[in-house]
Amino acid sequence: MLSNLIILTIIFAIRTADSNLPCKFIETINITDGFKDSNDHFIYKSEIFPLGTYDEFDYIEDYAYVKISVNPHIRGCVCKQKQCLRFCCLENDTENCLQSNELNVFNEDNEEETINISDNKYSILLGRSCKDMYELERDAGEEWKFLNNGSLLLDDNVFDHNEFCVEKTDDSNAIVYVCFPEQEQDFRDIIHSIGFFISIPFLIITFLIYASIPELRNLHGKCLMCYTFSLTVFYSLMLKLNIFKHLELRNGIMTAVLIYFTIFLSFFWVNIMCYDIWRIARNGIAKRSQVEGQKMFIIYCIYAIGIPLLMTITAVLINHHQLFHHEYLPMFGENDWMHHELKAQAIYLYIPIGIIIIINIMLFLDTARKIWQVQSTMSDESSTKGHGILRRRFSVYLRLFIIMGLMWSMELISFVYQKIHILFYITDFFNCAQGFVIFLVCVCDKRTRKLFRKRFFASTTTKDESLTSAIGTYDETLKMTALKI
Repeated sequence: MLSNLIILTIIFAIRTADSNLPCKFIETINITDGFKDSNDHFIYKSEIFPLGTYDEFDYIEDYAYVKISVNPHIRGCVCKQKQCLRFCCLENDTENCLQSNELNVFNEDNEEETINISDNKYSILLGRSCKDMYELERDAGEEWKFLNNGSLLLDDNVFDHNEFCVEKTDDSNAIVYVCFPEQEQDFRDIIHSIGFFISIPFLIITFLIYASIPELRNLHGKCLMCYTFSLTVFYSLMLKLNIFKHLELRNGIMTAVLIYFTIFLSFFWVNIMCYDIWRIARNGIAKRSQVEGQKMFIIYCIYAIGIPLLMTITAVLINHHQLFHHEYLPMFGENDWMHHELKAQAIYLYIPIGIIIIINIMLFLDTARKIWQVQSTMSDESSTKGHGILRRRFSVYLRLFIIMGLMWSMELISFVYQKIHILFYITDFFNCAQGFVIFLVCVCDKRTRKLFRKRFFASTTTKDESLTSAIGTYDETLKMTALKI
């Protein structure tokens, strides 16, 4: 307890020692282009910053308070001088964000008036001020008003300029984002971390069991191992991002890119397994040589790794060269790991995932139809045995597909309906349970348990069988001796 208190004290001292300004970093602007007068006042665009309201910085902070090293520059507490208005756009994208200089606001007497945001009455803050935000929708019955002090009135609640941002100034089409309550976001982060801590060990155990049992290292088992491995890496990266929130920009971008890659890596391995069971149902179960199995696995690897890699490289290039408007860019490293815009997440994440899920559904339906057709035609023992293997694999793949499909379906629903906060907790629950459920489906079935006992407890089983046989032989000898007597 004492050590934790000392650490917190040191961290607080470091944070407060960064700057002596009487405001938060997100309430400052770059005033380097100004000049200092004889009274040590800093003049920037006819705005006067008294001594103590400006300072030199060699970093900037994003909405998650992550410090990013930059060249030394002067920043001033702009909201100490006048009222502030915050817009969501970045500093280099004001043309698309500030489409109009006029904004309708309400004064203290609840009278509506039109102000010009470019005049000297207001200071403009750019960029989001918090990590997670949700969009207000008038169509859903939400009504809000902009107040002339730079605040937002929503359902009798007043939000200051650090709790919301505006994407457009056209009042009829204004897009407003509001920050989630900080305590609620902290609670979600705790749930995520606990869920990842639960899932990762079960995924690792599943991988190790399949890797250690020769009978499970067939083509089916190798695909399953690749799937659990990719999911383990994905969860580990998300856990890292959840715990170490204050990552440097370069480290955060690299982590975000790897997360993007591993998401699709896991989905494409599920797609491979769906295709594999469909191919078996269509062509029948045939004895494959080891060389043929290895060749097929290599082809699967090229597909399952190659396409996600190509998608990731394409997204990185689009993001790096700013080929589109910022709301259509993936913006890796933002909003935990990706752009908060629905359009960007739909293009780079949810639409591709939806396409994969639809393809998997079609493969499963055709596989189920084929199994039902073949069921009535199989009569001999070997065919029945082969059909049983097919059905068992189909059952495993189907359950795995349902697990991933259900999780991402809930994720999509909770993203679209962001104001229904309970949906986030339902999604978090599925994230928490997924690794454990995969363990139950893939390891706790009867065949895998039997192979596990045979692999690791074979000597004990043999000894028990030998002892039982010896006791039986001894009893038989006693009976024969008694008969002779």
